[in-house]
Amino acid sequence: MPDDHKKPIQVKKMISPFGEVKGKKAPPWFDAIPGVYRYLAPVMVDRKLMLDPRKWKKKDLEDGSYAVAKYELALFATQLSQIEKAFTKELPPVKGKRDWGSIAKSKAPKDKSAAKTAEDSVKKCWDKIAKKIDDKVSLALDEVEADKGDNKKALAAGKEALKKFGNLDTSKMFTSPMDDLQKSMTDFASGMGKSNPDQEKITAASQKLVASASSECASTAKQVQNVVKYLKDAGKKMEKDEGANAALRAVGKTITSDSKIAGALDALEDGVDKLEDAISDAEDFFKKGAGTPGDATSKAGKLKDLSSKLVKTGKTATEQVRIVAKKFSDAEKEVKK
Repeated sequence: MPDDHKKPIQVKKMISPFGEVKGKKAPPWFDAIPGVYRYLAPVMVDRKLMLDPRKWKKKDLEDGSYAVAKYELALFATQLSQIEKAFTKELPPVKGKRDWGSIAKSKAPKDKSAAKTAEDSVKKCWDKIAKKIDDKVSLALDEVEADKGDNKKALAAGKEALKKFGNLDTSKMFTSPMDDLQKSMTDFASGMGKSNPDQEKITAASQKLVASASSECASTAKQVQNVVKYLKDAGKKMEKDEGANAALRAVGKTITSDSKIAGALDALEDGVDKLEDAISDAEDFFKKGAGTPGDATSKAGKLKDLSSKLVKTGKTATEQVRIVAKKFSDAEKEVKK
C-alpha cells in the first residue's frame, strides 16, 4: 500500500512580519509607534502531516512554508516604506538623524495624529497580509499532504509567477515617475530664472511632482521588483525539484542561469533601486532649498539620460520574460502529453 511509508511530520514555523524588511527586524521609525507591535503577531505554522519521510523532510517543509509567504512579506516591506514616507511628511523637518522615540513621547497634537495614522495603516496592512499568508501556507501544505505530484506543483508555481508579471504595467513603471522628476527640475529652473521669483511657490509645485513620482514608483515599480524576486524564487524551486518533469526543470534553470534572462531580471531590480535613489535625491534637493536654476538644469539632464536607460531596461526585461513564458508554455504541453 502506498500509504504504508507515511509517517507523521510536525511542521512548525514562525513567520515574522519583518522577514523581508531590511535587517529582518522592525524599522527604526517604529520607535515612534511602539504600540503597533501588539498588532503584529507572527504567522504561526503548526501542522502535523502524514507524509513519506523518504521524500519529505521537516526542515524542507518549514523552509517551504516561508518561501510560500515570501512574496507577501516583500509586499508588506514595501508598504511599510510607503507608510514611513507619508508619516515623515506630516512631521516637522529635522537636520540629521530623526529621534523617532521623541515622537512617541510628544504631546503635540499633529505628532500624535500622524503617529496614530501610521500605526493604524501598519495594522491594516498586516491584517490583510497575515491572512493571505496563512491561507496560502495552509493550502500549500494541504496539497503536499494530498500528494498532488511534483509536476502540478511546479506548473502552479510557474503560472502564478508569470501571471503576476503579466498583470503589471511595465510600460509605465519608469516613464511616468521619471517624467515627473524631470519636470520638477525643469519647472524649477524655468521659474527661478524669472525676475522676482516666488521660490516658496515654485519649490512647492516641484515637490508635488516629486511626490507624484514617489507614489508612482511605490504603486508600480516596487511591485514589479517584488514580482521579479518572486519569479526568480519560483525558477530556483522548479530547477531543484527533482520530481518534476525535465522540461519544467529546464525552464527553472533558464530563469536562474540564462545570462540574458537572469541579467535582464537583475537589471530590472537594480533599475528600481536607481529610480528610488533619483526620487530621494530630488526630495533632498528641494527640501534643502539651496539649489540654483543651473543645478536643477544639470539634474534634469542627468535624469533624462537615466530615464532612457531605465526604459530600455524595462523593455528588455519584459521581452525576456515573454521568452520564459513561451518556454514554460512548451514545457506545460510536454508534461500534459
